[in-house]
Amino acid sequence: MITTCAAYLTAPQSLTSRPSSRMVRLTQPPSMSARATTVSIAPADNPFTPIVIRGRVVEWLEGDAAWEIIDQLATKYTGQPYSRDQQRIVAVVEPEKQTVGIP
Repeated sequence: MITTCAAYLTAPQSLTSRPSSRMVRLTQPPSMSARATTVSIAPADNPFTPIVIRGRVVEWLEGDAAWEIIDQLATKYTGQPYSRDQQRIVAVVEPEKQTVGIP
């Protein structure tokens, strides 16, 4: 099972939930061959109005650089660093298209 999470990247190793020119996506190493990615987010109170962001992977981060970003996200949402049980990498994604709602 591949789990992912996305956030915006405003500068190297600096994350925010505000829109910027790039976002990050956490995944497992087999995904490194991907050149494009899609992230879909839907509010819990209105699941029929998803936001879909399609983009291209412009950089892959591994090792300490990846874990720094992963831990920032995990700490923000769970209050603790991400478990090291599984290997994780970070895709830096440049958004190319965004849609809101179901077409």
